[in-house]
Amino acid sequence: MEIKPAGIDNFIKSPTAGLRVILIYGPDRGLVAERTRALVKHFAGSLDDAFNISRMNGSDVTSDDSPLFDEYFSIPMFGGNKTLWLFDDGTQIQKPIKNLLDEKQDGNVVLIEGRDLKKTSALVKLCIKHKLAVSLPCYQDNMRDVSQLIQQILAADKLKISPDNLQYLQSLLGNDRALSRSEINKLALYCLKQDKVTFDDITQCLTGDAAKFSFDKLLDAVASGQAKAADHELSHFLATGSHPVMILAIIRNHFNMLHLAAAGMAAGKSADNMVQNMRPPVFFNRKNAIVSQVNRWNLRKTDMAQNLIAEADISARMTAALSKDILNRLVTRLSLMAGR
Repeated sequence: MEIKPAGIDNFIKSPTAGLRVILIYGPDRGLVAERTRALVKHFAGSLDDAFNISRMNGSDVTSDDSPLFDEYFSIPMFGGNKTLWLFDDGTQIQKPIKNLLDEKQDGNVVLIEGRDLKKTSALVKLCIKHKLAVSLPCYQDNMRDVSQLIQQILAADKLKISPDNLQYLQSLLGNDRALSRSEINKLALYCLKQDKVTFDDITQCLTGDAAKFSFDKLLDAVASGQAKAADHELSHFLATGSHPVMILAIIRNHFNMLHLAAAGMAAGKSADNMVQNMRPPVFFNRKNAIVSQVNRWNLRKTDMAQNLIAEADISARMTAALSKDILNRLVTRLSLMAGR
């Protein structure tokens, strides 16, 4: 079955009993990751329990010595149930998943952190049709979703925000859930000793006046082909504690923007026109840099960039110990692509 967007939050709080497979997929990688982690926590109790969580990717599942069924029927050392956390890296996994769903005996739950799949894909169709599976599509946030997220996070810290300031804050956020959450949490921390969020708080914390929080220099260096500058900026953020997966989300969001602009230019629109109509709006002091990047990145290159980012994202989540190295390689490869 498929859970409609309006019912997904309630499903995550209380998943239907007896399910074997839950597929979380869609174009918003940040939202896919957030919802997958919420479900892992629900079933396993945490994200880092080595005894109750088994991580796999698609190539593991489709290999000749696949551990899928062994893990599906395994019992953790200290009892209870195991959660199988499967990263869909583009490998065709629908056949082994179907075999698992058709098994006569119940086992552990399988959570699939999927890619931007179409509803017509074999895996999505399988999870929609099978009574022991469910699909959770994750589409990019609209303004209502962003508003709810802002109010939810601020309310947790007992912070109030006026309707006008709420609208202003929305205009500064994109439609990537992970990036939006990171920015709102940053604002909540900035206002921690207050009881409300003001216009000045938002401006100081989330725009150019707070240079230490800005990733613009990193994004500009990567998208403009300045490999040395990109490496320097990345080293700075990693040294100050920024998480590699969060930086990946920021880079992904930027290249999604370039991809949309490239599609518009392929349809005959100008770079200036595409930048002028971007949502959220591009700040006036950033427009020249973004126009230059849009002219540099065509559809073919942005397609390649998005694939590289998706692969790096999955690898970084699968092997956290190597996430910084994976991010470094990605930044170098994108910088070199921009220079060609």
